[in-house]
Amino acid sequence: MEGGIEISVPEIVAHVAQNATGHRWVLVTGGEPAMQDLGDLVDALHTKGYSVALETNGTLPITGDFDWVCVSPKGDVLQEALVLANEVKYIVKDRIPEPNFDGPTICLQPESQDPTATALCIEAVQERGWRLSIQLHKYLHLP
Repeated sequence: MEGGIEISVPEIVAHVAQNATGHRWVLVTGGEPAMQDLGDLVDALHTKGYSVALETNGTLPITGDFDWVCVSPKGDVLQEALVLANEVKYIVKDRIPEPNFDGPTICLQPESQDPTATALCIEAVQERGWRLSIQLHKYLHLP
């Protein structure tokens, strides 16, 4: 593994159990998680009673029986990713996307708390019945 450390599935599950007391959802995200085979990790977390969500850009096949899949498109999204998606989240800077598919919930997230992007997102979700996604921890100044 270039630029990082390799951790076994049992080590990951033990870390989650030790540090996520009271939480029963685990979100697999960061970089592009679909670059890894996630099936064993998802199964191990399910065995310990966790629900598991994935946030992916949708450009690679998804392995694992996830409870929730969020596709945040970057590049050419695979149709199979859209079929598995519970939601598709677009990061908005200065224009609203025009999705060419039906099915999952559409969420718009303003880029970097930008006031103009936020206003654009609010207008679009009200007009189209989509959802607004904000990074609440940034507004509350949490890590």
